[in-house]
Formats: sequence, C-alpha cells, structure tokens
Amino acid sequence: MNKVKLVSVVLLMIVVFALSGCNQSSREVSADGSVSTIAPVEEIKYAFRYPDRLTEHFEKHGLEMGFGSEEEYLIAANAVIANPDALHELEAEDNDHVYFVEATGEIVFLSQDGYIRTYFITDKEYFERQAA
Repeated sequence: MNKVKLVSVVLLMIVVFALSGCNQSSREVSADGSVSTIAPVEEIKYAFRYPDRLTEHFEKHGLEMGFGSEEEYLIAANAVIANPDALHELEAEDNDHVYFVEATGEIVFLSQDGYIRTYFITDKEYFERQAA
C-alpha cells in the first residue's frame, strides 16, 4: 500500500473513531415536514412504569408516529421532556406533568413519580384542556 492510501485510511479511521464517540442527536421529520430533535440514547432518563405499558403505547402511538422500535419511541419521548421549547403544565385531573412541543404537536404525560404515561401527537387545544 502506498503512503497516500495509507494516510487516507488512517485519516478515515480517525474520523470514524471520533464520530462514533460523539453524543450526536438524531432528527425526526414528521409528516408535515417539521423536524424535532431526538435525544441520544445516553439521555434516556424517564421510562414507562412497566415494560408492557411501553409496548402498548408504542403499538398504539409509536407506529403511527413512524418510529421503528420501542427504544426510538422512548428516546423521542425523553427528548420532548428535555426540550427547552416544550410548554409545560400540570394536569388538572391528577397533577401529572404535561409537556407539549408546538412545532411538532408532540405531547408527553409524566407522572409525579417520574414515569412516562403516554406520548403521542395532538394539537395545542388538547394540551390546553389538560390544565383546565
């Protein structure tokens, strides 16, 4: 192998190695063309109380939202909670946290003891009714 090829391979390996350790976010594009940031896997802080609840909600909402796995659905729910642009209210019914991203219509309900109750797409009117 000549020196140019060797240097190219070494540089490529360095770039791949450096990027593999980066804490980069993914981007999710919704049907209307809006883009939301998905938190890196290392950022998962909140989960559903029981694994079967995650499966149930993923099958009900995650698939229609275009997620390919329960993990992607959970990562995106955490990204909504962590999003500084998300609106936040306490639910009138049981004082749970409700996070809503106006740009994407994403809404997450988080129990007072820190478990995700659900995550789906809705409108701002629905979000506002939760705090009424």
